[in-house]
Amino acid sequence: MNKNFRMMLWFACLFTLIFIGPTSAQDKAEKIQREIYVPFDDLDVLLAANSDRVLLSRAEYQQLLEASKTRTISRAPEDSVVIAANYKGTVRDGITTIVGTLIVEPLNDGLVQIPLSIGGVAIRKATLGDGPANLWRDSKGRIWLLVAGKARKTLTIEMTVPMETTAARQSMSLQLPVPAATQIELSVPGNVSLNNRLLKDDRVVVSHSVLIHKLTPDTHEMHLTGSMDVIHGAVETLRFAVPDGYQISSVATELLNQWEIETDENGGDVLNILLRVPTREDVVVHIVASRDSTNISPWNAPQLRPLDVAGSISVVGVLADISLKAEKVETTGVTPIDHEFLSRAIPETLTSNQFANPVSIVAAYYAPQTDYEINTQFVQPAPELLVTSNARLDLSDKQLELRGGVSLASLYDSRFDVDLTLPVGWRFTEITGEDGQPIKFERYPQADKSRIKCRLGKRIKDEPTRIYFVAQSIPDGWIERWSDKTIAFPAMTIEGATRHTGAIAVTTSPDHVYKPTEIRSLDTLCEKDKPNFNFQPEEAPLAFHFKSQDFGLTLNIHRLEPILTARTFTFFEIAPNQIRVRNEILFEIRQAKTDLLKFELPISTPESISIRGHNVELKDFFSDSDESSRNWTVQLADKRLGQVRLLADYYLTIDEAQLANLTLRPITASDVQFQSAMVSVEGNSELDIQIETQGRSIDVGELEEAIYQPGRYLLGAYSWTSDSGVMTVKCSRRPIYGLPSAIVQRAEMITAISSDGRSQTAARFQLVTNQ
Repeated sequence: MNKNFRMMLWFACLFTLIFIGPTSAQDKAEKIQREIYVPFDDLDVLLAANSDRVLLSRAEYQQLLEASKTRTISRAPEDSVVIAANYKGTVRDGITTIVGTLIVEPLNDGLVQIPLSIGGVAIRKATLGDGPANLWRDSKGRIWLLVAGKARKTLTIEMTVPMETTAARQSMSLQLPVPAATQIELSVPGNVSLNNRLLKDDRVVVSHSVLIHKLTPDTHEMHLTGSMDVIHGAVETLRFAVPDGYQISSVATELLNQWEIETDENGGDVLNILLRVPTREDVVVHIVASRDSTNISPWNAPQLRPLDVAGSISVVGVLADISLKAEKVETTGVTPIDHEFLSRAIPETLTSNQFANPVSIVAAYYAPQTDYEINTQFVQPAPELLVTSNARLDLSDKQLELRGGVSLASLYDSRFDVDLTLPVGWRFTEITGEDGQPIKFERYPQADKSRIKCRLGKRIKDEPTRIYFVAQSIPDGWIERWSDKTIAFPAMTIEGATRHTGAIAVTTSPDHVYKPTEIRSLDTLCEKDKPNFNFQPEEAPLAFHFKSQDFGLTLNIHRLEPILTARTFTFFEIAPNQIRVRNEILFEIRQAKTDLLKFELPISTPESISIRGHNVELKDFFSDSDESSRNWTVQLADKRLGQVRLLADYYLTIDEAQLANLTLRPITASDVQFQSAMVSVEGNSELDIQIETQGRSIDVGELEEAIYQPGRYLLGAYSWTSDSGVMTVKCSRRPIYGLPSAIVQRAEMITAISSDGRSQTAARFQLVTNQ
């Protein structure tokens, strides 16, 4: 190793590590450099560990170090400046030629770039002094001039700009460098304006328009949207012939100055629209004319005809109030077109006026010329309200409920509300729209029916509008305990309906059986058609279809009686002075729901006991007694089907004489078809107990279904499959043995305390007795 170290003096390579920290005032001081000598044989470790390391000789390293030192270069903040500019332009044949002379001065040595703010022009020629100028355009479209040296130079640029020509003016749009000293000179030849007599006299204009007639029982409106296409010359005034009796209420166009009505040589009205300036561009104009009308049948389509035009092409549409019906349309010189094409050209304000009835498209035509006729007959048919409904009657123990929907379609009328009626005794509780949101309604009680008015908030159109309703009724004596009743299906009617069709259905109920006793104007609805009326076949086994509101359905309802079975658990815990009794009854309710459960206890039980429901809520319970038993009736909060568990606990006080012969009888369920009983007896350490019974002895595991489980003093468990289980229990006190007297001669107590504060004590006593 020492030999290698000596050889390092001859074959060493210098590596300098320069540590660069954050820039600060202290970093400007001289950096500390360290030279580390590494054995030549170990160089591969340094060179292979990092690819950023390079092996250099000292001379090469010194050369790179000198090149990396910062040099101070003195430059002006701006490379150049444009001192002055002089522009001369000439307009000829729609083209402007501009020659610009710019004085530029570079401020720094070397090659500099001078930005030139030039845009919207075509550069034809550029010279710098006596030679060509070096111009280039970057990716953003900016133009730069390349100049070498600080000498002041003259840049000459020749450019062209196209002119934008309108009826009365010519204009151009461009961007040029504008230093503080700038001169602009523009030469324009005479007669460049188009506002001259020749263009006026020789103008050619063609009209393309959409003329819409809107008719109501009281008014007639014409809405014209016209495009005046200037083919030759310029236009300054637009003229339209106004039909007799019509008043112009609105004129709008982009270049509008004013409009006026004048009378022509024939006594007719002419609308003159004066523009602010003459124009060669197309002019779009909107005109509205109207008149009052007391008789619109027969009706001939008038024209708001453009004057002084070479040709006129139009699309004519006829819109009528929904209360009007066109019986016959006769035309000449027009071609029918699709209504969809016209609907795209109708302004929204024309079809959705909230203060008037909606309108619909009666006819649409293409008129290639002004010589056409459209004649028709309008009548006002009687309003119609078409109704389709479905209603489902649900039976429950508390009430009757009617659920359904109504589909409304109004023809030749504008309706925003509808009246619904039901027989007396029924009450609407909820009205909702198609979106599920509630609809406001008002009640109007009447002697023979229940009526409400629904305000929909929107017009009922000829397309179906659906609403949904819920109504409830409690017939007389319905919540009482009855066996048979007769009810009529509530026929819901719509006031003013000209046609009412639909379907009705009755849902099944686990507690009721029903059958129709009277069917009038109803057809049985087959299974495949029930979904068309939102009826599910399994929920509506009885469904009918009706074609008018005059239908009737009477049902006979029979309430089913519940079928009950029971299993009872009785737990006796005998003590010297009392017997604690725990009872559990597990009822199984089938066929129909019930809210009344009954059971019996011996007459010796107290009049007040604890009764609880394990999986149900109790509303009330009470008892009455006869000669041999106390009968309890428990009323549930709701009618139940399936398993119901009741718990009944009490204490029996006994004296010494009764201990010798006790008769114990378990709890018994009443009004059940079948029941089984299980009984357990627990004793006491002070008593000797003997049990006599005819019940079957069972294992304690059979009591697992009960909530209470016997303790360690269990004497026996028994079972009966009838309600006649009786047990005889004979009890006697155990003999009393006195303890001998004793004296504690010596007592020792040792307490050990651990580190966490716990203590343990051992006691030792030495007794001396007289035995």
